[in-house]
Amino acid sequence: MSAKTNINKRWLFLAVGVFAMLFSGVLYAWSILNAPFKSAEFNWSDSILSTNFTLTMCFFCLGAFFGSLICKKIGPKLTLLLAGLLVGGGFITTGLLTANSSPYLLYLTYAFLGGTGIGISYNVVVSTVCAWFPDKKGFCSGCLMMGFGISTLLMGNVISMMFENPNVGWSKTYLMMGIVVAVVCIFVKVNCTICELLLETDTVDDIFITVYS
Repeated sequence: MSAKTNINKRWLFLAVGVFAMLFSGVLYAWSILNAPFKSAEFNWSDSILSTNFTLTMCFFCLGAFFGSLICKKIGPKLTLLLAGLLVGGGFITTGLLTANSSPYLLYLTYAFLGGTGIGISYNVVVSTVCAWFPDKKGFCSGCLMMGFGISTLLMGNVISMMFENPNVGWSKTYLMMGIVVAVVCIFVKVNCTICELLLETDTVDDIFITVYS
């Protein structure tokens, strides 16, 4: 059964996409996430921290570019898993940094791994979900951008409270962020497969290849 037959059921994919973007946008909450590195424990300068965010945005763009190429080779679901591993690994290793760590390690873990992974996931989610909405691309992309943008507000406040909680702290917060993002990517992949079965429709990979090949 084709995707056109299930035109009114495609909203499940949009809901899953918005959910994924809600966690992807946390990268932009750097003004909150950099708090531990401004503290007496690290005492890194504003120049170091601003450089990290600049590099993060550069790798975000590169991740989006290469993500499109990878997606055409292995499909969006496996590409999303790759993104989850990169982001999860980036946040987890950032949480393992110590006062003796070099700022270059922050550039590697947060900027390179995190930025690249988020860039890949951003491209995969937007391009794949929009492929289901050829007649409502503006509305679809707007919903996805809403999830991406509101992430900073919602997730940022939660992260800030976790930082201030003495039973959690910044290191455990980063570790939990990495685990959660990786789990979310696996959840999205599994749910895309479930949606395909429930809708008896073309697979996400097939839809992506048909639209963007």
